[in-house]
Amino acid sequence: MTDSDQSSKSSKSSKSSKRSSKSPSASRSGNPKAKAKSKKYRPAFASKFGAAKQSKPANPEKPKLRGSESAPSSEPEPRETTKHRDYSPKPLTPEQFERRFNAANRAAENKAKKARPSGHQPRKRFGQHWLTSDRVLNEIIAAAHLGSSDRILEIGPGKGVLTHRLLERAESVVAVELDRDLCDPLVAKFGERDNFLLLQGDFLALDVDALTANFADRFHGQTKVVANIPYNITGPILEKLLGTIAQPNPTPFQEIVLLVQKEVADRLSAVAGTKSFGALSVRVQYLADCELVCPVPATAFKPPPKVESAVIRLIPRPIVTPAHDPKHLASIVKVGFANKRKMLRNNLGNIIDRDRLLATFDHLAIDPEARAEQLDTSRWIDLSNALCGAGDL
Repeated sequence: MTDSDQSSKSSKSSKSSKRSSKSPSASRSGNPKAKAKSKKYRPAFASKFGAAKQSKPANPEKPKLRGSESAPSSEPEPRETTKHRDYSPKPLTPEQFERRFNAANRAAENKAKKARPSGHQPRKRFGQHWLTSDRVLNEIIAAAHLGSSDRILEIGPGKGVLTHRLLERAESVVAVELDRDLCDPLVAKFGERDNFLLLQGDFLALDVDALTANFADRFHGQTKVVANIPYNITGPILEKLLGTIAQPNPTPFQEIVLLVQKEVADRLSAVAGTKSFGALSVRVQYLADCELVCPVPATAFKPPPKVESAVIRLIPRPIVTPAHDPKHLASIVKVGFANKRKMLRNNLGNIIDRDRLLATFDHLAIDPEARAEQLDTSRWIDLSNALCGAGDL
């Protein structure tokens, strides 16, 4: 082996010895720094994989006692502390007690007021919407043309906003209220007035004329009707106030002023040839003159309804040209408007001979292609009078 070979061999051995000194086995046995580093990270490595951590023994060995030495007490020695403050409640003076008692009562009352609703809540099943607009109230009073001798019938007085104005102008007011919870407040508000009479019950089921006959004469025989009526029973109320084509009211009122849904008001006051003109228009206009007083927005009520409203005035009058057979007129009006998209001859052709019907149209100069809404009330009367002898109904 040459010198160069020996030198290369010695260099390789020195490098391998250096690598071996850096290996983990070498660091655990020889290098103190590597040993300290290994101890430093060993607990973290052990805890990561669930190994038990190194800890001190739970019960270290107690020191042995000598001679008269006593065992140390398990209780800690008391530490010197500052003087404790006395937090016990001090007795209140009578004035302080009364002040706190009154404050607690006021807080309880305010909490109870917020928890319960204030006043009577409108009921949907009764169609209750309180009118709050002074402008609309003035329009209603003006449309009724009230005098000191008028005896008013009010349907559904509610909270009495309109009732108060009526009592100031009329001789008497008979109010009919269905909601029992509203009757006591109305009596408390107007019970002392000698021109106010409240009837509790359903207007459609009550005989107001018979009931008022038992009271003072000033309440019997109402002359006018002024009311904000429930919209869901407008048709039956109108029928009771006016009667029907076949049986008109024998003692009609002088005037009827009602706050109703605007769609109904448009139909009541509609003229022939418009979309609003229908069977209701003919039935009511046969018995009374109709006038639309003013529209009423939903914001005039509390709570506001989902529809627009209007004030309508009806003036019952003697029938100018009565039908020969009112029942016949009522029947053909009902059938004629059964399907407004069809021509009148097709609707009436289901109950009347077609040739007879076309001949009557020709005689009365009615367009054979006319629809029901194109004939006004007087033309319906003429048509009924011409057909009532045909024996088809």
